[in-house]
Amino acid sequence: MSSRFLSSGAYGCVYYPGYNCDGKPLKKDGLVTKLVKDNFTTQTEIVVGHHVRKHVPNYGKHFIVVSKQCKIQEEKLDPLREGCKMFDRSKTKKYVLLYSMYLKSIELYEMIEKGVRLSQLLRFFFDLVRKVILLMEAGIVHNDLHMGNVLYTQKGNLFIIDFGLSIKADLLKEDKPDYLREIFHSYTPNWKWWPLEYHLITYVLNVGPLTEESLKSTVEEYLKSMHYVLKSVYGLGFLDTYQSIALSVYRPWIQKTQPEQLAFFLSFWHTWDSYKIANHFIHMYQEQDMDVPIWKNHLLRMIHADPSKRPTVQELRQMQNIILRNIPLSVYSKKVHISGEDTHKGSIWDVLSEKLN
Repeated sequence: MSSRFLSSGAYGCVYYPGYNCDGKPLKKDGLVTKLVKDNFTTQTEIVVGHHVRKHVPNYGKHFIVVSKQCKIQEEKLDPLREGCKMFDRSKTKKYVLLYSMYLKSIELYEMIEKGVRLSQLLRFFFDLVRKVILLMEAGIVHNDLHMGNVLYTQKGNLFIIDFGLSIKADLLKEDKPDYLREIFHSYTPNWKWWPLEYHLITYVLNVGPLTEESLKSTVEEYLKSMHYVLKSVYGLGFLDTYQSIALSVYRPWIQKTQPEQLAFFLSFWHTWDSYKIANHFIHMYQEQDMDVPIWKNHLLRMIHADPSKRPTVQELRQMQNIILRNIPLSVYSKKVHISGEDTHKGSIWDVLSEKLN
């Protein structure tokens, strides 16, 4: 296998040093080459990369995005085939090379698995929240935030990668059904990393009109996937309360038109990345049986069943000081060990890749 080959996954294959558009090897130039299929996801990564570079100040300190791209002809692909599993299941003949900054790093879940102090875990959490705020202010939902899509460098810095499933908020409109169906393409209510309104969007776009029965079913299926963790962290009665709040929020929308429903559900796009971050850290909290009430309560707000009750940007900014002021030093310095199972397997891409192929 070529020493240039780094990894292979549902997204494509990564090489460093990379290749040019003629399939010729490049010298080390600080850029990773990613070979991907030329499809909606690839075009999203290109467009969002451009948007981030243009609209996020100092984006290079927080995100690794596509800096350039080119199409590569099928007959030029031979040097890139070995080890690349994408060729085994893909019938496409259209491929693109994406170039982005090379960073010597490990995925964050690997760092967490080694064992970290609560202080480090909180630093990771606060840093990710700050980065999500930058994306939010630029009108971007990463939409695939899990610990495998966060890189940890030797200097202790975090970088968010892989924007192929991202959403441009200015396109989230009920009168853009084609774009919406590309994004919300599968109804999977037991996928615990998306909030309830996200699942309701996928339902009305792909299954049918929202009814009392389908609303209850969606809420119940979602809570089944979260049952053990939420019960362990927040107590026995929490699930009933969560379900009751969710039904009371969404039930009035059953009688509305589909465009009205979509407009309401989509209006909470700015909470979706912070929702997913909180969800991952709640799983870590549960696994370690932590006792940090102030943090637990903030995490709960970030996954609130009523999306209008989730923290605003201003509240997210203030959260770090509020939490740190209320954690005893003896707790703050405690060592925690987390398996990383849930932190890594957080990507819907892996679940849906076969459908998308």
